[in-house]
Amino acid sequence: MATLVRRDEMREIVDRIITGSGRSLSLASRDLTLPASLIQRVRSGDGLPDIRLYYGDRFIVGDPSEIAILKECPHIRVFVCELLRTNLFMNESSGIITSYNLLESPGRSPFDLGVSFSETADEKMFASACDAIAAIEAESRLQTNFSDSQRKSGPTGRPDEREEERAAPGGTGFLTRFFHEALGGGGYCITCGSPMDYRRTAPFCTHCQNRQKGQPVLDSNGFYCHNCGTAAHVTRKVPFCSRCLSDRF
Repeated sequence: MATLVRRDEMREIVDRIITGSGRSLSLASRDLTLPASLIQRVRSGDGLPDIRLYYGDRFIVGDPSEIAILKECPHIRVFVCELLRTNLFMNESSGIITSYNLLESPGRSPFDLGVSFSETADEKMFASACDAIAAIEAESRLQTNFSDSQRKSGPTGRPDEREEERAAPGGTGFLTRFFHEALGGGGYCITCGSPMDYRRTAPFCTHCQNRQKGQPVLDSNGFYCHNCGTAAHVTRKVPFCSRCLSDRF
């Protein structure tokens, strides 16, 4: 069954997913590099699966030999998904969704967590993860030029762009929703879009309630549907998007 994973176990699990892949391997990471276990497996050439790499902000290639791997190995395809804001690693039988990305950095947080799952024990979650990978690829473009291996992108931070990002199939909102629903569902804060318990009369997470207590924003407009989490103009009194209103009432 799905298991909570702490940071010190993360790399071992990702390596196990890579080395244990037989038919397919998908690595989606906001910041991406080639893991040593993947390089070793590609160089061995032993029964390579279909390998698909997805990144959102940065893809750092360590040395020219790694660029040669990307250019010459027909089993590897690299995709750029500018809306990618999560990390999902899976093969044909297991996976993990996590805050841990594949690009190590000295200042990274020691508090990365993740949830591992398998097709046999967590059928619904595994199917949702497969759908998420398909949605990410649908919002991606294939990268074929690796001469400039470092890239930075991402939203400018304007509210309307953040709403579009969360609503898009490959964006933060989609991946938050699929994972939230796979674990049993609930509600979403209408201010920040974070998963929370369903509370029709108080559709705000604890953080937003504490941060904005006494301010009129808690009694007026929201930015995310309390039922499905998509970007929408909602209010505290009617915290649902038009689609959920029609489905629920």
